[in-house]
Amino acid sequence: MLTIRKEQYAVLEKAELEKFVDQACGHVHRFFPEQFAALGDAKLRELIHFGTHSAARYGITAKGEVLKFIDLMILFGRNFDTAEHLKWANQILNSENPSSTKIDMLITKAKKLLKES
Repeated sequence: MLTIRKEQYAVLEKAELEKFVDQACGHVHRFFPEQFAALGDAKLRELIHFGTHSAARYGITAKGEVLKFIDLMILFGRNFDTAEHLKWANQILNSENPSSTKIDMLITKAKKLLKES
C-alpha cells in the first residue's frame, strides 16, 4: 500500500499549481498580448498566484473558472472583486450560486459593460 505523507502531498500540490500558472501565462499571452507584454513574466506569474487564491475565497477552484477569473482581473483590475466601483462583481461572487454560475454571471456582465464602453 502506498502512503503519501503531508509533505509529499504539498510538493505535488505545488507542482500542480506551477503547471497551472504556466498554462495561465500561455492563455494570457494568447488572449491579452498587450497586457502580457506590459506585465512581463514575473509580474504575470504573481498576478496569477494572487488570482488563484482570490478565486478560491469565492469557491472558484476549477481551472477553467479560475482562468476566467484571471481574465476579469486583467480587464477590470487586480482587485476587481472588492473594488468600490464594481460592486456588481462582489455581489455576484458573494452570492450563494455555484461557482460556475458565478463565473457565467460575471462574464455576462463584463461583456455587457465592455460593449457599452
